Amino acid sequence: MIWHKQQPSIYTANSWDKQLMPNGTDLGGSGALSVTNFFVDSYEMNNGLPITDPNSGYVRDAWTDTTMNVFRDRVWKTTKVRIRSMYHKRDPRFYTDIYFNGQPLLFRNVITEYVTNVGANNDGWGSKTGQNTRTGYYVQKWVDPTQNIKDRPNSNYRNFPYFRLAEVYLWYAEAMNEYRHTR
Repeated sequence: MIWHKQQPSIYTANSWDKQLMPNGTDLGGSGALSVTNFFVDSYEMNNGLPITDPNSGYVRDAWTDTTMNVFRDRVWKTTKVRIRSMYHKRDPRFYTDIYFNGQPLLFRNVITEYVTNVGANNDGWGSKTGQNTRTGYYVQKWVDPTQNIKDRPNSNYRNFPYFRLAEVYLWYAEAMNEYRHTR
């Protein structure tokens, strides 16, 4: 972290993660923030090609049996999942930024559907109150993978970065890449 601001108690780890985690009484999330399909589609495949490139390997309407990492029982584990092929072999950042249908999360998989009415019980989480995803996706970036809001709430303050060292390295790498291609 190069420069950050520590937010007041309204943005503790527990309250921030609660807003972002998928809605559901079993995890305690409220799913208050969704991302658009346009944003999800902006993630490239793991071969660097956009999903619109015919050589990218992107398949929209199929299912894939694969394995994914998940933080379960306080350790990282590999688990078998069945996900839509459109989420398979995407840029690694996709898996840390977005909660999508079928993605492993703590002791279960994320379940989403496109919903048109906020607060309805039709995204698979059962009886609950709060928001549902309107797009089929939730924001995962900055959510603590160990956070279980319902069973183990965390009241630590959350640091909100203005500049991260990793971003400076990325800016440098991108600048060097652009410089190399313009010569």
